[in-house]
Amino acid sequence: MKKFLSVVFMALCGITAIHAQDQDPATVTPTLQGQRDNVACGTTVTMQATPKPNYHFFKWVKQDANGTENIDVNSSSYNCTTDATTGVNTLTVTLTGDMIDAAQNNILTFTAYFEENDKFTIGAMVVDETGTPGAWGTVSGTGSGYTGDVITLVPSSENNPCYEFDHWETSNGVPVDPANMQGLVLEGNNLKVTVGTADATYKAVFKQKKVTIKVMTADQDKGTVSIISPSAN
Repeated sequence: MKKFLSVVFMALCGITAIHAQDQDPATVTPTLQGQRDNVACGTTVTMQATPKPNYHFFKWVKQDANGTENIDVNSSSYNCTTDATTGVNTLTVTLTGDMIDAAQNNILTFTAYFEENDKFTIGAMVVDETGTPGAWGTVSGTGSGYTGDVITLVPSSENNPCYEFDHWETSNGVPVDPANMQGLVLEGNNLKVTVGTADATYKAVFKQKKVTIKVMTADQDKGTVSIISPSAN
């Protein structure tokens, strides 16, 4: 007599900063997203796990009467592949008699686990023309994002009217050149940064405002004028 069982597909989403293998199964509630009844022994079952934006597939877990176990993607019993472009994972399994015998209440459950993608921080430092950090100005818009997100850094000298924004530099002091630096765009004084795969910090360089002071006499035959301070450069 042929052996049959029900195959249940579950999804566990929203795991943030916790690896699925460290997650206590008692603290999560997987969501039923598919079921096939009366699946015969010897049948090949194909399942797909599709991550939502900013998440990626992490692993499959099988549950039967013996408990839960991580599916070994290198096992000959399974074929597990992840599309490098879409991130969709496809799991193929051919049901064996042993699998069906181990089913819990004639049900074999496969649960897909997803992880949140890493976030990376885009920061900014305020320096003067000598590279000295200080309250020469401010930068707003710093923060973290996923790879491909765009973060806009906005410099301002409202807090220090004796200084004005001059230019952007990389963390090691190289002037920002969007034409030769991927992922950077200048819009006026604002720097648009496309988040990559690592944290990054940019320097907002402010320079002190300066003017030339001239003193003159209306009639040099009647008197002279001079500048006492500051001294001449």
